[in-house]
Amino acid sequence: MTRDPGSALRLGGWGSVLALLIILLVLASVLAAIYVASEELLERFLMEGSGSLEVAEAFWEFNDSIVEEVREGTLVHAVIRLSSSTGYDGYVEVKVRRDLMFLPDMTVALVRQYYVVRPGAKVEIRVAFRAQCSLLSRGYHVDVTWRGGKYTMPRGYPPRLKVLCGD
Repeated sequence: MTRDPGSALRLGGWGSVLALLIILLVLASVLAAIYVASEELLERFLMEGSGSLEVAEAFWEFNDSIVEEVREGTLVHAVIRLSSSTGYDGYVEVKVRRDLMFLPDMTVALVRQYYVVRPGAKVEIRVAFRAQCSLLSRGYHVDVTWRGGKYTMPRGYPPRLKVLCGD
């Protein structure tokens, strides 16, 4: 049996290309993670505001009832109740985000408004959106950002909103 001396070299060339592709994918993933993290930190500290806030409640509402799951196409309200023991004066941003598998979550509704919350007072923010279903979608969650703070709805269903696909 004779062996082609060039076959090992050709296979090694493909191995090098594969290794290079893996290195490039890892590098791109690391850069994407750094970008997302820096964008969130920058967003949190560039917002105007003073004092402190706390998310007292975050839930989903359909037809004036609290829900944990809805059918595709349903008009849903994300309801966020904020409180402050010291008072807060500044912007608050609420994002309703579609929870996607293997991909960054997607913002489907956003409200950014200036609030003055007196010590001991509560403020309710309502954000309407239409629930959609897709192959990679797990449901929805809420992110709330204010000067010096951020709240992300805990993982799990509930409290995140589950969407039932189809009829």
